[in-house]
Amino acid sequence: MKFCSKCGAQIDDAAVVCPNCGCSTQAAPRQKSALGTVALVFMIITIVAMLLSAIITAVGIPALLEAAGAGDSAEGQMMVITAIIQAVFSIIPLAWVIPMTVSLSRKLKNGVPVTTAFKVCTLIFVNLLSGILLLCMKDN
Repeated sequence: MKFCSKCGAQIDDAAVVCPNCGCSTQAAPRQKSALGTVALVFMIITIVAMLLSAIITAVGIPALLEAAGAGDSAEGQMMVITAIIQAVFSIIPLAWVIPMTVSLSRKLKNGVPVTTAFKVCTLIFVNLLSGILLLCMKDN
């Protein structure tokens, strides 16, 4: 035996409609959110931009070494150190951006509601547009 989600009456397991209140006993399928999908696309674009930034910076390090005379001058060494730090710091955010993007993708695919905390974290830590779109998304 199961119980009606609306009135709480005990109903038969095979019942399609509650005999007490007439409410459907089957869960309504969740609608896919267009805003969620667009937010996911912006999150993926953010990942690609971060990866490109890291690659471009890493590719530029040998050119900096060459321009700095293989690090002979103090200014050249500082340029190389700055480029390495920039490359590292452009990769670190991917440690949370990629898992959040995968999590959102799974939530949207399975029809699981996206919590407000997740939406705000997306707004602050991942992508401003994605966060705004998720906050505007209708909760099911």
